[in-house]
Amino acid sequence: AELLSLCEAGDWTAWWRLNREITLTPTSRFYGSDLEYSISEMPGWQDADASTRQRILSGAAKYLVIGETSISEWIGTTKFFYSDLAAFRAMLLLRKLDEPAYRAIAPETWKKWASTVVAIPKSTGSEKAEFQAEIVADALTAAPIEFVAAVREIMRRERTRAAEITAAQPQAPGVSFFVLRELEGCWDSDALKTGIFAELQDDRNSEDQFGSILDALLAAQFVPARDMAIAHLTSGGTQGRHALAAAGSLAANCPAIAWTAIWKLVIDDPAFGQSFFLRIAQEFRFEVSFLVALSE
Repeated sequence: AELLSLCEAGDWTAWWRLNREITLTPTSRFYGSDLEYSISEMPGWQDADASTRQRILSGAAKYLVIGETSISEWIGTTKFFYSDLAAFRAMLLLRKLDEPAYRAIAPETWKKWASTVVAIPKSTGSEKAEFQAEIVADALTAAPIEFVAAVREIMRRERTRAAEITAAQPQAPGVSFFVLRELEGCWDSDALKTGIFAELQDDRNSEDQFGSILDALLAAQFVPARDMAIAHLTSGGTQGRHALAAAGSLAANCPAIAWTAIWKLVIDDPAFGQSFFLRIAQEFRFEVSFLVALSE
């Protein structure tokens, strides 16, 4: 009640402090998980009366307008700030329980928080992820410049960090650029695809980084990425940088179009062919295979 009063008096820090207190029960010894985003599932909300819940909703809408982001201090790291977590929670709460207020979020407010929406770790693929993908897509629609810039900043920082780590130990396959997997519902955006395509062309990409970016763009049916990858195989052959990653991504996403270029490399270089088939076998699932797209 004290923090709500401070929120209503214009103290924006009271909202994110409230976010922590609302995770407690009367007998709690520790705060709840920082990565639990659904305020309506928290003990403080569950125990609140209708009047208090409405005040919390109003506080959420106000916080998005007057709150301040600290995203520049933690984007692309494993840290996060409570002030930014609180903004994402506010959006989720409004979308779930006061959709008119959510739809009324102003463009300037989206621009302020778009980078935060990108950088916050998501609970994808679970019941707790309700509305998260929708909010991410809405942030891209409302603030494409800020959104795409944030995705690229996260990728650049990860690329730099990975280069420092892999100098001492090899990079595990399939671990690069997880941020690209958290963009469900966003890949119709030309701004996003164009920005990520620019990152694909960065010469500092490792094999796994190149493959992760190419997979995302090919799954989004971005033709320039497909044409670049095929040209990469045709001109560079098996000695070209990232040839194996390019062949694997093309086979998985557009085999009928790319198979002529892939098959020539398999025939010309048996060692490459062996590595290629082992690569796609590693990703095989008991479902429809890319092979059905190929003629006899």
